[in-house]
Amino acid sequence: MNKRMIMLMAAVLALLSASGQVEFTGGSLATYSPIVAPESTNDFKIYVIYDIQDVIMHYPSETGERPKVCSFESYPDEIDGVQWNGFETTLNRVREGGYIINDTYRFWVVNYADHYLVLNGLSINDESPCDLITLDVDGRGDAITYKTYGGNSHVLDRKIELKYNTLEFINDSTNSRWEQVEVIDTFPSIYNVSVAPPLCSTEFEMSGDYYLERWNFEKKKKTVYFNNPQAVSCNAIAVHEYNGEYTLIEHNAVMRGLAPYHIIFTGYPTDAATTYQWQIATDESFENIIETYDSDVMEKYFDDMTTFYIRFMVKSESCGEIYSETYIIAPSVSELGKGERGLIPNVFTPNSTYNTNDIWKIPCKSLIEFHCWIFDRWGNLLYEYTDPEGGWDGKYHGKLVDTGVYYYVATGKGIDGVKHNRSGDINILRISDSAGAVNNNGGY
Repeated sequence: MNKRMIMLMAAVLALLSASGQVEFTGGSLATYSPIVAPESTNDFKIYVIYDIQDVIMHYPSETGERPKVCSFESYPDEIDGVQWNGFETTLNRVREGGYIINDTYRFWVVNYADHYLVLNGLSINDESPCDLITLDVDGRGDAITYKTYGGNSHVLDRKIELKYNTLEFINDSTNSRWEQVEVIDTFPSIYNVSVAPPLCSTEFEMSGDYYLERWNFEKKKKTVYFNNPQAVSCNAIAVHEYNGEYTLIEHNAVMRGLAPYHIIFTGYPTDAATTYQWQIATDESFENIIETYDSDVMEKYFDDMTTFYIRFMVKSESCGEIYSETYIIAPSVSELGKGERGLIPNVFTPNSTYNTNDIWKIPCKSLIEFHCWIFDRWGNLLYEYTDPEGGWDGKYHGKLVDTGVYYYVATGKGIDGVKHNRSGDINILRISDSAGAVNNNGGY
């Protein structure tokens, strides 16, 4: 198919799609043209007319034959007042309601003048300040309904806006906080306007509607100030400190692995909270709460095998308790002589640039007691340490020891109550950095 034929077909299709569409003239349409409502579809159009007084509806004939014009109520009988001039059908008395032309073209006409938005005043009905805030509006602005041909009723979204602020939690690695954010809710009418209670003092501003704005009217607005928030919320973060590194713990994820755990919990209550507390329980339903901390920050060491459930609680004078998501702390069984780094290394090359770590360490996990001694071949004590995260740098009195075989003895007690004992040899080697040899000290 050549390009000229494609362009010709496109023009014909455009002409056909433009034909057979209803048009409106007269009245105030020169200034306020009809709006096709967003709820319209290809098969069903909704025309919103500012005022249908003196408006004339036109429907050009696609075939040269007189179209049949019915209302939803009169179908299959034609409505009165239809005129035909050989080219188009006209209806001089347009009414709000549904129309059918030639059995196939269906549409609904809305007379906006019958639903004009009037805002005289705005007030807050705070009978349920913890669950919902309801706004009472003095004015007029009913829900605009329309029907499809099957008789089902629907509501146009007038997009009457309610603008206000509330608090949103910002989870920042360096500055977590509650921050005011703007909320814009929309409503189909001025009745039954309810929103979740703002978590801060704010101004409610109602304005609208979508159709007045489309016709370039200045938005109608009314405001009321809300200065007594009673609803509360909270959030929390927990950071696991291990070997000088800090890791954020996910909510509801089971925290397993190395122990004892050193965790810093920080709770973030909202403005209206009068009481806040960290709660520690041994069951996920928190029926057995074993500890509480009346503070927003709790620093805690966990040094036994119990699984703990932890949450942050807030409440206000008027509203009930609100809880953060739960943290689950479940320490693992203890080990001495193996861990994340593998087994105890028996080869060590201290002070080599090829080392990834110039410290000889004993891998372990979940220990609450630890002691390690380093001896030479004659049984002389060269070094000892009690921090399970510590190690030996291969020095004695500040100087590197000679190459050869040395010995270690290590004891420990696990978070699970298990006692551990390990011993073995350490082979100290020297590697010339210029030789390009690889590190063979087991990763330490």
